[in-house]
Amino acid sequence: MAELKINLSQKDIKEAIKKLKAFKENTETLRDKILKDIANEGLEEINSSLSNSNFEFSERVTAFSRVEDGKVEIGIEGNQAIYEEYGTGTLGENNPHPQKDSSLNPYNSGKTIRKNNTNISNASQNGIPVGGLYWTYYFGGQKIYTQGRPAGAHVYKASQKIKRDIKKIIQRRLGEELSKL
Repeated sequence: MAELKINLSQKDIKEAIKKLKAFKENTETLRDKILKDIANEGLEEINSSLSNSNFEFSERVTAFSRVEDGKVEIGIEGNQAIYEEYGTGTLGENNPHPQKDSSLNPYNSGKTIRKNNTNISNASQNGIPVGGLYWTYYFGGQKIYTQGRPAGAHVYKASQKIKRDIKKIIQRRLGEELSKL
């Protein structure tokens, strides 16, 4: 962390006051830089996490960040975003999102969920174990059998990283600004 050293002469005190006034005037710019750094860190974390996802989407899920009115917003969007973040089906139930609550449907819910009752079914031939819950959908003209997907928790992971790193982000930016004094 940078520090401001001054001698006690009248000239030095006036110069220090001048520098501190300039620093004060730059605090809003400093705040915006810090918020943009936070948004960028979150966006990088989400994009990195999404790139490691092996789920094929019918519509692309994309990350976003916004800095507005002194607030940072990061997240994912797209018609599959909720499934990508929180997971679905048996795989989601077995690998749940750390913050999933009762406001979202249970993992294995919905009228299209079926149970594989025999080892000679199409579901069995497509990797669904006997007794397993599954549903189907079409992707790229092909019928896909699925037991869901685990929670990707991309936004959650980014928020945890930001919480761990926020002090460093602020100290770095503040240090840069103080070093100009």
